[in-house]
Amino acid sequence: TQEMSESNFWTKEVGKKILCATEGRKVNEIVAYGIGPFCCSKVSMVQISFVVLVSNLVSSSSSSSSSSSLSSSSSSSTSSSTKPKVFIFDPILSVPCKGACQRLGIEVIEKDERGVRMISKSEGITIFIMPHCDRFMYEGVLGANWRIQELERLLIIGNSFSSYHLR
Repeated sequence: TQEMSESNFWTKEVGKKILCATEGRKVNEIVAYGIGPFCCSKVSMVQISFVVLVSNLVSSSSSSSSSSSLSSSSSSSTSSSTKPKVFIFDPILSVPCKGACQRLGIEVIEKDERGVRMISKSEGITIFIMPHCDRFMYEGVLGANWRIQELERLLIIGNSFSSYHLR
């Protein structure tokens, strides 16, 4: 997480875009689908680190400036009162991965919702982080929130929708 937060890719690209998309709005929840077995996969380890980094970033951005939020997003000492609730689902999460999630303060979704999850009822936005998810997962998220009031409070970080057109 520390190495990722200090990279140019994070500070100049991804982190800035997330801060821009969430500026002035509280993030209530982060839902991560398709992260994979991060206890035994380097790629999945990077992805769970990304989820933690995003959570820390949006937590710290509500109480500090954008530039200091980017540089401090790897810190785990953010206030729990502004920290969004983080959920994760992947059908291949092992027991050790689920235990690690618990230690990280991430709630494991036990039932396969197939992406059909409504955003938080509270004011603020819900971020869905969906690397490597199939089209039906995106359809589930969008279908469950297909009202203007919900779509305005929904942020998806994932694959380009145009890539599904080709499949």
